[in-house]
Amino acid sequence: MKWMLAVCLLVASTSAGAVVVRADVDDAKYRVPTSEFPALVDLAGEGHGVLIAPQWVVAAAHAAPMQGMEGDVSISGVMRKVKRVVLYPGYSKVPDQLIKDVLASGDFAKLYAFLDSANDIALIELASPVTDVKPMTLYRGDKEAGETAELVGKGATGDGIKGQDPDSPHRTVLRRAFNVIEGGDDRYVWYR
Repeated sequence: MKWMLAVCLLVASTSAGAVVVRADVDDAKYRVPTSEFPALVDLAGEGHGVLIAPQWVVAAAHAAPMQGMEGDVSISGVMRKVKRVVLYPGYSKVPDQLIKDVLASGDFAKLYAFLDSANDIALIELASPVTDVKPMTLYRGDKEAGETAELVGKGATGDGIKGQDPDSPHRTVLRRAFNVIEGGDDRYVWYR
């Protein structure tokens, strides 16, 4: 079974986390045309969401348009008006000082602990239903371990040897990678 995951990571407020790819595989092998994932939603600024119903997008709260502000998102190359943003209860933005401390020390434990309780998820209601793109099917099972996840995004990249490439451009080409899920709980799935 193959599923699509919208993966949004925050390392610092000025740079999104990179999707790590294999160092022994040419980057071109990860690139795919955007037409393969029409339900991928480009958000204003940096970030992506996924169309999950004709009028609803799920995204990381830190990447969603600011609540109460006008905003557009792009779905399959067409700009769509945002009606409202619904943040998950208890959403907390990563404090700037925590980011500075983590980057200075190189110890990400405090950041991971913060993110564990940050509820970084939002729903974006569109002003009108999308009729020309099929929403992504939601996974409703509970047997994630051993399944293959399909990871898709246009953000920065890096590999398992060098880490994130600081010169890797954001918001450029669409990449796809696959990974086997090692486990999951009520909040997360994880892979190595």
